[in-house]
Amino acid sequence: MSRCQSALGSAAGSYPALNSAALYVVRGDATGCTDAYTRLQAIAADAPGQPDPHSFISNNGRTMAQLAVTRDWCEGALSDAQRTWIEDRMVAYADWYLANPAPDVFHDDMPNLWNAVALAGLALKGTAQDAKAQTYLAAADQQWKTVILPAFAYVGDWWHEGFVYVQPSLGSLAWYALAWSTATDENIFAYARQQAGDLFEGYLRFHAYAMRPDYRYFYFGDTTDNKQSIELFSRPLVDMLTLGTGSPLGQALSLEIKAHARPGYDYSGADGFLLALLYDASRDGAATPRSQLPLGAWMSRGANDVVILRSGWGADDTVVMISCGDYLGPHQHDESGSFQIFHHGPLTGSTGYYDSFDSPHWANYYSQHSVHANTLAIYQPGEIFPTSLSIGNPSANVNDGGQRPLRRDRNGTGYPSPDLPTYRMHKTSGPFYETGDVKTFAQTSCHAYVACDVTAAYNAPGFSTNGNAPKVTEVTRQFVFLPPTHVLVFDRVEATDASYDKRFLLHAIGTVTVGGSGAFTLASGSGTLHGRTVLPVAADVVTVPGFEVAGTPYPPGVTGQESGGTRLEISPHQEAMRDYFLHVLDTADGAGPPAPTLQDGATGATVGFSDGAHDYTVTLAKTGSMGGHVKVVAGGTVLCDQDLGAGAENPDGGVGGTGGSGGAGGAGGSSAQPDASGGCGCRVAAAGPEDAGMGRLMGALALVGALGGRAFARLRRRPHTRAGL
Repeated sequence: MSRCQSALGSAAGSYPALNSAALYVVRGDATGCTDAYTRLQAIAADAPGQPDPHSFISNNGRTMAQLAVTRDWCEGALSDAQRTWIEDRMVAYADWYLANPAPDVFHDDMPNLWNAVALAGLALKGTAQDAKAQTYLAAADQQWKTVILPAFAYVGDWWHEGFVYVQPSLGSLAWYALAWSTATDENIFAYARQQAGDLFEGYLRFHAYAMRPDYRYFYFGDTTDNKQSIELFSRPLVDMLTLGTGSPLGQALSLEIKAHARPGYDYSGADGFLLALLYDASRDGAATPRSQLPLGAWMSRGANDVVILRSGWGADDTVVMISCGDYLGPHQHDESGSFQIFHHGPLTGSTGYYDSFDSPHWANYYSQHSVHANTLAIYQPGEIFPTSLSIGNPSANVNDGGQRPLRRDRNGTGYPSPDLPTYRMHKTSGPFYETGDVKTFAQTSCHAYVACDVTAAYNAPGFSTNGNAPKVTEVTRQFVFLPPTHVLVFDRVEATDASYDKRFLLHAIGTVTVGGSGAFTLASGSGTLHGRTVLPVAADVVTVPGFEVAGTPYPPGVTGQESGGTRLEISPHQEAMRDYFLHVLDTADGAGPPAPTLQDGATGATVGFSDGAHDYTVTLAKTGSMGGHVKVVAGGTVLCDQDLGAGAENPDGGVGGTGGSGGAGGAGGSSAQPDASGGCGCRVAAAGPEDAGMGRLMGALALVGALGGRAFARLRRRPHTRAGL
């Protein structure tokens, strides 16, 4: 109750106009609405479309929400002139949105824009702008049902843009779904459960698996340090998703975020009243902690193709993230086949920083070049890598030997996908957004196994772009995780020319030390990654410092906790048409394990090693289908003797759009109206001004004061009735 009361009327936070409007709803203090109206003058100051369409959409991500909710909550405290100004501003913005639709369904602008259109329609229903409201409602219903939700369901239970853009993309989705389900007789959460791969529950799994033991998220996509944290941003989104789904997993995630955030940092202090609105403590008893989820999960099958492998859910466990999927949108990074390893700290993963837009660091090292991630490079002289800096200036081309940049081509052309059918076309033509697939995922009591084909991420037969000739015919990567600490990475690379230099890239987040006999260590925080290069035999190892690419450093303008900047490049001493890389990595505390043994043949490579308690023998096929065998012995007892991929879960690419990783947690029940109907479902009464809008948009807020801050069941507006305050 203290947090809620202190937030009322605050001029800070994400939604200052809502803070003031809530003051009126909870305390009946009309000055709250006067303040909300005054704040809206600054919040909605931008002229529609200014300074440019993308900036307008981004800069006004929360503007329509504040206009709509203020208009709704302050119905009885605003003058006619004030109501008219708010309505006219909503119409000006919504009309511009309809005339300037966001071009890419996998970019945060798309849900941001169409959430605003939906909110405008819901809040203006029954007002003097009712005709406009009808237009907005119909357009939003069409766009969400036939374009956005199918595309989101295709991606499934991961989101490619990185955590800077998880909030506006998934947050806009949650705002739309809650507002629509509250103001109308149609439950969007139930609709999505049946028609869109249960994606809301999927996004709760996404947060559960992307969260590391240090309670920061894995670093992928366009991400900055503050958005990696669970603090301030995560709990409100998790609570919105849980409010609509009734998910026991979501309820437990919310409690876990609260427990591991600094006091008051689960919600921003100024947004504290939202906790009372979005969180229902009566569901705590049914919360299902993420520790009951499977240790391994294959997420976004057929799209992002991300696999998370864990030795457990504790602070001292090892977690591996593997990304082997396709390119979706411009906030995504080119890093098919990349991996990250965490143990007591981020030991290896993507480096660099999302600094100023189109800076040399961002364009030539970070998202537009795969050199920033733990990928493979095949250096073809003269290969063209288009970026914003090299278009029209060939001398600015940076050849790192990596994957095809997909943000734009050498003519500066982008390839936005306004809908899922267009994206599917782009996968196999034009930019060739097909860049990789998980072919096999298996999780047993003995090991986890992931096989990826990322050939299409490179200029390859059938996937060449920008006038480049194919440089590879095979790039495959296999991972064997032997918990709790051992990770094997096996790569098969065949070039179209035996002279092309092949490089295994491994990034240090902290410090890197190279020893003899193929040994190296990467240290970060209190964790250490011990590594051995088994293949190629007698490899060349180069330490590349300072974000250097092709002899030029590209440091970021700002640095963060995971900026890194140093990497190992490991190459065969003598290149061949076909080469293999086999690395044994270990996160065990203390000294590294003894050197592994190798039996190398024409069709397979067998590596043996011991950690003192267990003896491991792993064979990997060098030709034909990816696969192999694993054997683990302890004290003379065979613990497992299995083919890699035995009992594989949905092999050969999976099915996109299911949104399923096999995670537990249950869909739960929704607290929204059960009599969901198809179509718009916007049967909102319009008999008079007091019946207009979103029905006090989740009017349960009014009970905060009456109940003294106690948990309360969510109240809903019934169709054709006024939502009482």
